[in-house]
Amino acid sequence: MHPRILGKLGMESCRHRSSLPDCDRVCAFCRDDFYAFAYPAPAGFGDAVLSPAAARWDKTLGEYILDWDDVRAAADPHATAVEFLRSAFHHGCGTSGWSAELGASEEGKPPAIR
Repeated sequence: MHPRILGKLGMESCRHRSSLPDCDRVCAFCRDDFYAFAYPAPAGFGDAVLSPAAARWDKTLGEYILDWDDVRAAADPHATAVEFLRSAFHHGCGTSGWSAELGASEEGKPPAIR
């Protein structure tokens, strides 16, 4: 079974707010962020350093995280967010054993139709 690489380009607040009514006060994960994960995660998926430099692996969540505040502080927030998603996608392709052609399709270079 091949993992799916998932990412979100958009603001995400706490992902379990409904289960913790006092979440903003007690939850360490109640921050807006961008995130990317693979499911099921291939071996070594969480071992990479993604770009931009502010991106990090969160072992508890099992996701790569890029804080919204880091994106907002960047010279080009849109480019920073896209850089994160592309970095996660290429890493996911590599650790999942997918073809290099698939990675190139993300950059607008789809493989030839056979």
